[in-house]
Amino acid sequence: MDINTAFLNAPLDKPVFMRCPPGYEKPGHVEPCVYLHKDNNILLVVFVDDILIVSDQEGVTWFKQQLSSVFATKDLGEVDIFLGLKIICDRQERTLRITQPQYVDKMLKRFSMENANSVDFLSASGIQLTSEMSPKTNEEKTKMKKVPYRQLVGALMFCSVTCRPDIAYVVKELARYAHEPGFGHWQATKRVLRYLSGTKDKGIEFKAEPGKEATGDAFVNGG
Repeated sequence: MDINTAFLNAPLDKPVFMRCPPGYEKPGHVEPCVYLHKDNNILLVVFVDDILIVSDQEGVTWFKQQLSSVFATKDLGEVDIFLGLKIICDRQERTLRITQPQYVDKMLKRFSMENANSVDFLSASGIQLTSEMSPKTNEEKTKMKKVPYRQLVGALMFCSVTCRPDIAYVVKELARYAHEPGFGHWQATKRVLRYLSGTKDKGIEFKAEPGKEATGDAFVNGG
């Protein structure tokens, strides 16, 4: 569900602090975005004005009615894309798949790699990332400052922590050189994106069997 013009539905009658007031600071404290309605067995995932409702049909209908009685809402139907994640639910097979094909396509376009050839493996054979790849001359440093290395590594990190654990290690290694990346680091980073281009429909799949805990499978291309 989506809340129409959500920013207009919260009149403020309290002071607004640009910084946390004294005594409120809590290291590591974050606002929750997952809520549980125990009575009706409803799980809610909330991000700003987008809400993902997880329950049986009766619970979903009840919650939609309750929310719509207070706010103007838009019913988007069964989930398809949520926060850049494509969610495929197969009730007959009792599976839930999470992939990111649209997000990968956006990255390819953002970094002008729509026509780049895909690769089968994350890393090139015999290539090891080291600090020796960092720029040595002022000319090399000037050229690398124009390269969106940190932006691409950050975009890849989002993939790695959502539904692509197969790239997590390589992305972690690339992030180590974000302070002073060289051309070799940049080539390795673009290779990860080329790899995702050829495996954009891969991701995580959760399976459920009656009487058993749900299990999950992740796509990992080893070699």
